[in-house]
Amino acid sequence: MAVMMAQFTPSVVELGWVAADGTADQISQEPMVFAASWDFISEVGGPLTQEALSVLEENLKRSEYPEVIFDSRVQLLQKGEYSAIPGYHCDFYRRIDGQPDLTYDAQGWIASFSLVSNGWAGAETEVIAEPVDITWWDRKHVWKSVHDQVKDKSSLLLNHGCWNWISQKTIHRATPAKESTWRFWLRVAHTDNTKCVNKIRRQTMVYVVDESSGW
Repeated sequence: MAVMMAQFTPSVVELGWVAADGTADQISQEPMVFAASWDFISEVGGPLTQEALSVLEENLKRSEYPEVIFDSRVQLLQKGEYSAIPGYHCDFYRRIDGQPDLTYDAQGWIASFSLVSNGWAGAETEVIAEPVDITWWDRKHVWKSVHDQVKDKSSLLLNHGCWNWISQKTIHRATPAKESTWRFWLRVAHTDNTKCVNKIRRQTMVYVVDESSGW
């Protein structure tokens, strides 16, 4: 079986801080969107979304990036639960037979913003902070191969309360909540592998990595 290789070089930039407290009441009432345009999210977004968008537009001009796609989620996390995929991965990679194609020349970027109602709760996004060369041969579990090779590399946590810009080749993962908390998350993506559908998101899920966590 052929061995394949790909290089991932991280790029992380703090774009700007958002002056929003993010209380449990505020976060729990915030509308959510899926694959939304600038116009759609500007129309249906709640107070937290509007505050975050105003800061984003100070750094990423809407006129320069008219075709970006927005997603947002509101989640109630308990201790040990994850807001997203716990394994290391990248977003919006093209897929072959359901698995990501790591040879895809990903040139896009992603910016995300998050708030938690409990400031000690963790649940940050963790990114790999050094260039890595990935080899893989198992086409059925590609991101697992990536995770196993980078889990001991140097990393950093993205701060809640500010917009964080990362390149599409920045490997990242969710981290678990340390305490019970509401979490609001907003992402904007500029890639060649997204499609606008302008939907209100009605459900979200949380992730656990062990059946003994309390299912």
